[in-house]
Amino acid sequence: MSEQGFVENFQASLSKNRKNLLAVFSLTLLFFLVELTIGFITNSLTLLSDAAHSFTDITAVVFSLLAIWISQKPPTKEKTFGYYRVEILTALINITFLVVTAIFIFISAYSRMHHPPPVSGIPLILVALFGIMIKGTNSLILWKNRDTNLNVKAIYLDVLTDLLGLAAVIFSGIIMALTKWYDADPLFGAIIGFIILFRTWQILIQSVNILMEAAPAHIDCSLVEKGMMEVPGVEAVHDLHVWTIASGIESLTAHIVLKKKIEPEHSAAVITKIASCLKEQFGIHHSTLQIESTSLEENEISH
Repeated sequence: MSEQGFVENFQASLSKNRKNLLAVFSLTLLFFLVELTIGFITNSLTLLSDAAHSFTDITAVVFSLLAIWISQKPPTKEKTFGYYRVEILTALINITFLVVTAIFIFISAYSRMHHPPPVSGIPLILVALFGIMIKGTNSLILWKNRDTNLNVKAIYLDVLTDLLGLAAVIFSGIIMALTKWYDADPLFGAIIGFIILFRTWQILIQSVNILMEAAPAHIDCSLVEKGMMEVPGVEAVHDLHVWTIASGIESLTAHIVLKKKIEPEHSAAVITKIASCLKEQFGIHHSTLQIESTSLEENEISH
């Protein structure tokens, strides 16, 4: 695939993600309003906790839509890579909202454990079943493109954790309906908080790795070096760096030592073959390769 074709496919993926996120936004907003209303009527912390989580879902979708819009702006002289990394900044903002939500849930759960108010279990069960239908639809909408964008992946994982949270709501409702043990409400509310933190940790690690320009988890740098070394005419590879600009956009730089029998006029052909190898075998479409006429290892960043 040509560089132009890769860019066009990436932009098409962003457009598809935007349509999917708009659908998810509409469904999530509907469920949030239902859950919040029933939560206030029944005085259920479990429902209100999950409603707070749903509100962060809505916020995450809005920020993700904004990030997609900004990331499609063309590069400038100051921002030569464009605005692709807005995606990562948005993910970190969403993580902050989720952590604050989880802390609020824990504080509320602790205060209610001493004097849990009576809660009707049947409305909780009905709302949770409705939520499972909504969240199940959202997961189907996002499933196919879940790995094309960090924010889309975060929202997809959030939908899956929402399903676990709704299962907690159902268990809480059943327990209170059958036993009148109202401590189940703050207990399962706290469980939802832990589910939120678990999901948040996964996205945080991935976001930090991208900001630290770590090698992508799906790319083995030793295999990349081996593939480059197998290109005819390559003597050695030095100063190899692979990092992620944004989801689906990997970049590579390296110093290439050519074999002595390679004439200078043929060096461009070797570089072209290396670039093709990187695209076809590893999906790296943006590579900067420098030919060393003499070793520059002493000037390289140590590994």
